[in-house]
Amino acid sequence: MRTTAMALIFALAACGGGKSSSGDTTPDDTTEDTGEDVSEDGTGDEMIPPERMDEITRTLDRKRNSSGTRCIEQAIDNGELKKNARGTLSVNFVITRAGGTKEVEITQNSFDESPMMTDCIVALMADLAFGELPRDLPWSYKFRFEAF
Repeated sequence: MRTTAMALIFALAACGGGKSSSGDTTPDDTTEDTGEDVSEDGTGDEMIPPERMDEITRTLDRKRNSSGTRCIEQAIDNGELKKNARGTLSVNFVITRAGGTKEVEITQNSFDESPMMTDCIVALMADLAFGELPRDLPWSYKFRFEAF
């Protein structure tokens, strides 16, 4: 019993939970965006709450299902895509402090043969409103489409 208690104490002491004393604040390749804006002094004083991050994703999901579906249907009706078209379109953009979008860039596009599809998604992104944020927030999103 005493040995078990001592092992538990050593395990807890080893975990510590303290910061590394090396002073290296460079993120590695596995670091994800936590919504924190790290300033030059290393502090993250403009954190975006996880609920807002989830809300942004839900807004994009809704737009994909409504307006995004309209984009693929228009491209099919225009003859740019086949009736059973499917694919993905990835977008990088910045959500502004005011909640709009800027710097919209298509980074992956399996609908290259359809300028209408690409133009429609870029227009969709320009019309999005996310609500105010404490800072500009870089974001990426992958639209997946399948026509029936």
